[in-house]
Amino acid sequence: MKTNPDIPTHTKIGIRVTVILIIILSVMILKNCVGSFFYGTRTGNKIQQQYYDQGYNDGSNKAQGMKVNEEPKTNNPLLRKTYRKGFRDGWDSQKQTAGN
Repeated sequence: MKTNPDIPTHTKIGIRVTVILIIILSVMILKNCVGSFFYGTRTGNKIQQQYYDQGYNDGSNKAQGMKVNEEPKTNNPLLRKTYRKGFRDGWDSQKQTAGN
């Protein structure tokens, strides 16, 4: 009867490193999901619209070569994303009208 030899040491180490990496990645993804849910439910539509409008105006002004205000400082990633989306939309709207 044939017996299976022990798993080599380098394979055991590789398995442990892989498990640790998977755990770290899972925690990071879970943290990101929880943060997105938290900020999404706690941030009202009115404040999101304000950040979008400010970004839109800043983007339009920048595309026209005018002075632009500094991006608002906030720890809320949803509001930063909303401002940047407004900025891009404002920039694009001015570039399209200039191109036509």
